[in-house]
Amino acid sequence: MDHKTYTIEEHKHNFAVWAASKSVQRGFTSIYKISVAIKKSGLKEFVESYSKCEKEQFKSFHIKCSNKIILALKDENCTYGLAAKIIAVYLKTSLILYNKGKICENIHPPLDRILLNNFIKFNAIKEYTYQPWTKLSKSDYWDLVSLIEKYEGKINWELERYWKPFLNK
Repeated sequence: MDHKTYTIEEHKHNFAVWAASKSVQRGFTSIYKISVAIKKSGLKEFVESYSKCEKEQFKSFHIKCSNKIILALKDENCTYGLAAKIIAVYLKTSLILYNKGKICENIHPPLDRILLNNFIKFNAIKEYTYQPWTKLSKSDYWDLVSLIEKYEGKINWELERYWKPFLNK
């Protein structure tokens, strides 16, 4: 590694790795292990080559990427929900914010307790009981995505309007 050359793309990637790691780290595993999983996942390459992707393209990428993260963190008992949060925060940091939300219509936001509880409450959803995002299986995650789409029509960064921590005690 050339220590004299440091690009904004490397800087964006490093910050995204840190943010994604910190978002799931509480009692889970180290930043180092999460950064290795991110490296193996193809997230950086996805961002570097990104142009608008359709819903099914993103779903396919999400599943493949999650599986790679889960495999890389198999000794840490990584769930699909944890992998999904890593992906969401990495993409939010390196792609969605970087592009001011443009061309990111199908990229999922981080689905955490605050967002999900407020989404359920504000939409008076009776058919879903909150499950901790850290415990979500692949099928639980995609069922949740379908439920969100039922009420919102789509799932993307705009869903974070429900992320209002001051409404939760």
